Amino acid sequence: GGSLVDGKCNYPNVRIVDGGFVDNLATAQTVGLLQKELKNSALRIVLTDWDACTTPPNCDGPASTQTLRLLFAAKPADGVAPGNVTSDNDMVRTLSPQVFEMQYDQLVLQFKQMAYTDSVNSTLWYATVTTRTVENKAFGVKAGTPVSLLIFKFPADIPTDLYMVDFERGIDKLYPEMAQGIYDTVEKSGVVEDWLRETN
Repeated sequence: GGSLVDGKCNYPNVRIVDGGFVDNLATAQTVGLLQKELKNSALRIVLTDWDACTTPPNCDGPASTQTLRLLFAAKPADGVAPGNVTSDNDMVRTLSPQVFEMQYDQLVLQFKQMAYTDSVNSTLWYATVTTRTVENKAFGVKAGTPVSLLIFKFPADIPTDLYMVDFERGIDKLYPEMAQGIYDTVEKSGVVEDWLRETN
């Protein structure tokens, strides 16, 4: 709560931008920038997705995979054109970041599990797909550019944000193991090298 007068937020009132307003914009912004810089060239993009989920690869619970899902043609975006407002909620009004033509349901079928699991049973999945861009004026994205995607999905039952209670429970000790495990698994798999060779 608080007062906002003439666009100014006067102390002791505060005005903040929550993650709900800014999450998941980087991919749409990057695609628009790459199109501008590379003109008519095909694109190769690596995406990573961390889901708070223990039933991969679909993870269709509340809010799960929302970040990745919204980049593709998918049910949450039904009736909302790319770049248009996705919510009439007074708290969070965001623009659709959809930039890929492919149906999200088709993408889900492409995920393959990698060997990695850790002490809290997190898993690592990947998918390689090709699609095309759709027009999204809000992010400067033009339609029709071929895109090769390498997507890593990391469903994990550990928080992406740490609070004091998480440190007290020792959750912070899990992250070094997790990061090293992901790196070792990807390096040994040759997935990145194969994808780069196949899309060259």
